[in-house]
Amino acid sequence: MLAVSFTMWWLTQLGKSYSDVEIPIEVKVEGNIFNVRFKATGVGYKLMAHRMLGSTSVEVPFDELEVSPAPESAWRGVIGPESLLKAVAARVGDVKIESVGFIPEISLRGR
Repeated sequence: MLAVSFTMWWLTQLGKSYSDVEIPIEVKVEGNIFNVRFKATGVGYKLMAHRMLGSTSVEVPFDELEVSPAPESAWRGVIGPESLLKAVAARVGDVKIESVGFIPEISLRGR
């Protein structure tokens, strides 16, 4: 009986809305593939799917991003957080992307 009660409670919790939940998203930008953690708001089961399955992957065209040269290397670039946030939010529709975590530098070779 306790297991049934716990299962029912857990399923009810998955239907609630949660905010400020970190989800990992794989981002692809012209041959650069990197993982970024975003803070999101959404329904529990959708947020849990993003966290547990880790299946979210988005491809963002270089032209949609604000990229500036990295201070240490002319062949590396720094993506502006706001531009990445906007581009990823437009491609992930089941949760609302609120903020972006650390963004690694990308290679600018071939640009």
